[in-house]
Amino acid sequence: MGHSPKSVLLLTGTHRSNTSFLAKTFQDAGLHIGHNLIPEDSYNFEWYLEDEDFVQRHMYFIKKYELKSMYSIIDYKKCRSLLVDQIDTTRAQELIQQRHSVYDLFGWKDPRTCHFLIFWVKIIPNLKCVFIIRDPHAAVNSTLKQHIERSKIKYHPDLWYRYHRFWQVCNQQILDFYKALQIKAF
Repeated sequence: MGHSPKSVLLLTGTHRSNTSFLAKTFQDAGLHIGHNLIPEDSYNFEWYLEDEDFVQRHMYFIKKYELKSMYSIIDYKKCRSLLVDQIDTTRAQELIQQRHSVYDLFGWKDPRTCHFLIFWVKIIPNLKCVFIIRDPHAAVNSTLKQHIERSKIKYHPDLWYRYHRFWQVCNQQILDFYKALQIKAF
């Protein structure tokens, strides 16, 4: 029997788009979804299923490369032209190699990944992707509800705009990635 190639499955979509539910489904089917999973809390009392190593890498990129713009929304144009330096690229490659040293097939789920799809596909040429696109009103309303519960503030129309715009940016990045690479995605 031949050796099977090492593969990575990436699960992403905008926040509050049921990415955790889909990740749980893949995990229950046997996919290794992470070493150091973010624990559940009062806002997601079942599971986030986000690997802390990937989440921290993405948060680091957002801060280091100054990718946030007005309303703390990720700057779409900056993401499209993002050039990650060699040190950060090497660290990301080491993270993938570390996972592959243990698993032939693994995956991760992080909504922030949609901002770094081009970066990851350069590091993982055989990357497989599952994109989750939830109805914008359902995703935005869920995000608003969570934000209001966390911060104990009243609803404000600017929040609706902010989260709707965030939904647009995330899903536009996924669509552009799909069109540019004509990858097989579902």
